[in-house]
Amino acid sequence: MKKMLLGISALSTLVVLFVGGAATAHADEWRANNPESINITSDQSSYTMVSGDTLWAISQRINLTVSTIAEINNINLLSGEQYQLPVGRIIYFRGEKVTVAEADGSIINETTITDANKVDPSKNVGEPIVRNEAAGTPNTPVNSTNPVTEAPATPTDSNQYSWVAEQVIPDEGHWEYETVWVPNIVTIVDEPERTASEWSHVIISFSDGTTFTINSRPGSPDFLSDPGVQAYMEYEQYLLDNGIPYTITGQEYMGDVTYPAVTHTEDQGSYEEIKTWIVDKPEQVIPGYWVLKP
Repeated sequence: MKKMLLGISALSTLVVLFVGGAATAHADEWRANNPESINITSDQSSYTMVSGDTLWAISQRINLTVSTIAEINNINLLSGEQYQLPVGRIIYFRGEKVTVAEADGSIINETTITDANKVDPSKNVGEPIVRNEAAGTPNTPVNSTNPVTEAPATPTDSNQYSWVAEQVIPDEGHWEYETVWVPNIVTIVDEPERTASEWSHVIISFSDGTTFTINSRPGSPDFLSDPGVQAYMEYEQYLLDNGIPYTITGQEYMGDVTYPAVTHTEDQGSYEEIKTWIVDKPEQVIPGYWVLKP
């Protein structure tokens, strides 16, 4: 992950430039305002940005970290692109509440400040930070010919700078609830499987040893059409026609018959509340950067 440049020449170079009809200043035309040039009196509760302001200079005058000022102004410090704030944008600081608004009064952002958002936690928002005048003033604007690069592993004068560690800002969102039907298909047994011993068939035997099997029960609608009955009647007629004496015996047989279970299905589900996290503002990662020591 890329780091931001030395605080004196990187985060401070996100400058306030004119937008709309005005032209963007070139690097050789632009001059950064130092913190001392930002006039904020002790009883003042707001600051209106002017051309030449930098996030770093403002941070030193109103005791808010560069990352905090960037966040409340909707500036993404990760991209390394040139970000522009319109002249006339106003930062209001009343106690621990900070509001950013356009010149027409429309609110851009509003937040409550904690010590983590301050350059010096011992001071109030709006109080200037004491700084070493010999450290100089950031004077390099960000543009296409002078891009943000990686911070050096060690600053030129490590005694004047502190490294601010990477910050991870958790995502913001809300829970959404939805009631849905969750099915639960259940098989209901109306009649269990059963096995019964029932009439199976009849074997007709003639005295000469000829037998016929009849599978239809006598008296049933399909008895006469049973092939065994047809063959039996034809054979008996043959014996009668030829005067052949005979006797007939019949034997009924029983058999086990299995009947499958009788079932039906039912949906015995229920309504359940499903909870889903909706991300309104994704997690932000602000890389580490160098800042001047107080």
